[in-house]
Amino acid sequence: MDNFKLIVDILSSLASIIAIVTFLFVWISNNRKPIKLEQVLVDLDDEEAAYVFLVRNRRDYAITVNTCRCFAKKEHRVEQEVRKKPVIYSSFPGNGFVLESVEPKTIGPNGYDKLIYKTHNIRANSGEKLFIHLDTSHGYFELCSSKVNVVTDETVLLGLQSSKIFASAFKARTYWLAKYAKYLVLAVRKS
Repeated sequence: MDNFKLIVDILSSLASIIAIVTFLFVWISNNRKPIKLEQVLVDLDDEEAAYVFLVRNRRDYAITVNTCRCFAKKEHRVEQEVRKKPVIYSSFPGNGFVLESVEPKTIGPNGYDKLIYKTHNIRANSGEKLFIHLDTSHGYFELCSSKVNVVTDETVLLGLQSSKIFASAFKARTYWLAKYAKYLVLAVRKS
């Protein structure tokens, strides 16, 4: 009888832990922004620049981008009125303006998409941050790129090393695991 109680206690504890972890996972995944900025490429020509934003839609519905604004600078201002608590404001100065587009674009569900905007305002420096404001059908999002890649006619792009298409998700994950293990082994050898 004591063994039975011990087994029931262990199983109920495991069920509680699984329920808590599952709840936390769902809560965290639902609180993330539905749009993630993966990469920013700037294709520079003599008279115009094309800004290519590679974005990822994490939701299972399409999102329409109504307005896109892009800035190179962000300022934070702290103000305090007499006998009141201080307030912090974030703003974007006019000299940091890069582009604005009101052309509607759609990002497909659960996937990646490119948002391409052309402008005559050429102010891209490789490695700088860009702040992108998207007014979408599902709300307003502010995204920040950690790095901007500038591409010119002389730039050599390093693309895909390999690509393979599978009909089975299991085979694709197995192939990915093998490639990832090889990548980790090579990364350890280099360091």
